[in-house]
Amino acid sequence: MLHRLIPLILALSPASALTLYDGSGGQSPSAQGWVLGGFGGYTEILDGGAAILTTAASPDLNRAGYSIISPFSLDRTAGYELTFDLQLDSEAHQSNDRAGLSVVIIGNDLEGIELGFWTGGIWAQNDGATKPPRFTHGEEASHDTTRRTAYRVVMSGGNYTVYAGSTLLMSGALRNYSPEGLPYTVPNFVFVGDDTTAANATMRFYSAGVSEVPEPGSLVLTGAGLLWAARRRR
Repeated sequence: MLHRLIPLILALSPASALTLYDGSGGQSPSAQGWVLGGFGGYTEILDGGAAILTTAASPDLNRAGYSIISPFSLDRTAGYELTFDLQLDSEAHQSNDRAGLSVVIIGNDLEGIELGFWTGGIWAQNDGATKPPRFTHGEEASHDTTRRTAYRVVMSGGNYTVYAGSTLLMSGALRNYSPEGLPYTVPNFVFVGDDTTAANATMRFYSAGVSEVPEPGSLVLTGAGLLWAARRRR
């Protein structure tokens, strides 16, 4: 009987998941609820199931990216996960504290993380009441970002964890960038793109999603309840 219950337990306890962007149908992120904002010269091309966004290298006074407000609350206490299918074709930066591709995730209480992508790795932006240390180079991980990768960013309690597929890349404490002002004071804010005039990049944005991370306890309780019910039926 137990082997019949296990699939049912798993089916009744999934994480709630939503697709934020799916480029496989040839649509831009803007057609699926994202806002494309930019300054200076940039181009967007739809090809191969991705939105290809390029910020010009000369003059390097350009930035552009996609932003969206998560459809449900990004509550780190309950736990949540964002997924991004990305490929970085090229990137250049004028400072070790800047990146041509950034992913910004701000939770419902303004705790979150900004990740910078270089062609050889990913790193976290520091927070702080002043500059510096705000927006300086924090913890990092080596990774070939020029390969298409399905990234997972898991937020739980006071920490974040970044995976490339199932491979752990890096983890650290959540940050609070709200002293910087907008957009870091917007709850449930998500951004993908180039948010600095001190770097440039060409990136391919294939898809994104958000899901709640179920607590282990809820899974155990669900299973225990079903087992109890099964025994009652005997």
